[in-house]
Amino acid sequence: MQHQRYTFEDWYQGKVYLYQSRIFDNQDATIVDWNSFTEEDKSKIKDFQKSFFEQSVKQTSKLYIKQFLSNFKRTKSKIDLLNTLIKRYYEVFNGKMICDGDYCHSSDRDLNYEFWYYQEMRVYIDQVFIGGNEYDFSNVHSPYSKFWDGDKIMPEVCAEALGSLIKVLLTQKSKLTKSKSQVKTPVVPNIQQQDSIETERINPFPDIFSSYNAFLFFLDLESSTVRTKPLDADYCFIFHKLKDPKIGYPIKQFVGHPQFCDFLFAYKGITIQPKYLKKRNPASKQSAFKVALEKFQANNSQQED
Repeated sequence: MQHQRYTFEDWYQGKVYLYQSRIFDNQDATIVDWNSFTEEDKSKIKDFQKSFFEQSVKQTSKLYIKQFLSNFKRTKSKIDLLNTLIKRYYEVFNGKMICDGDYCHSSDRDLNYEFWYYQEMRVYIDQVFIGGNEYDFSNVHSPYSKFWDGDKIMPEVCAEALGSLIKVLLTQKSKLTKSKSQVKTPVVPNIQQQDSIETERINPFPDIFSSYNAFLFFLDLESSTVRTKPLDADYCFIFHKLKDPKIGYPIKQFVGHPQFCDFLFAYKGITIQPKYLKKRNPASKQSAFKVALEKFQANNSQQED
């Protein structure tokens, strides 16, 4: 079958639309496929789509980050703001938004997407952002498209921009956590303990760890045992060691595989499926665990004294 030939200009000026484009009311649209273009025009369109997409990601990421930094500067509780935003955007990336009818929203209801829009985001996140598959940009509209509002952010662009924002949030939280761990917060002394005023330490992840020392225990084990990729085995070792009742549940007793995987993503951007956290106890890591355990127990003893 002979295809009618169209040019880059036909696509750019919004006279024709690729069938991959999202067009919900196509009564007036001329829908074509790649066979309708010469190789030269096809190459021009693909190059433009890729460049336009990347520029949109850059601009949208800059906008999201600017809005966050403005709020971060004004907030009176930086750690609460960070925790709220990380949780909210983590829900987006892990399919945990609540969908009701034509819309999906975060658990705090401060983030809303149309149902179709969120589903497109999820496909991109799973297949491209996390899955590492190549994105072909074919659904990118031209600037003169009549069937896509130029002010509307593509779902794929939104996913990329949120990914950039999450990295900023995690960086800020890491800085804030380290800063707070170095600040001595005065504690009102007990009358009978005038000579022993202890520094209060803040547990940055109270839903996961039983204490600040338990979090330090995790960090010590992480630095001494996490070595290779994939990371499943190393973090699995840490998880099961810190869930041991014999040492007082440094990771809280009720925390399961899904919650720990959520924490790893929020804290370090690491994606591990809960099903891979099967119990492992390699002999090569026992020495490092013993050293970290002794330090953890010593810190606990100092606090009790």
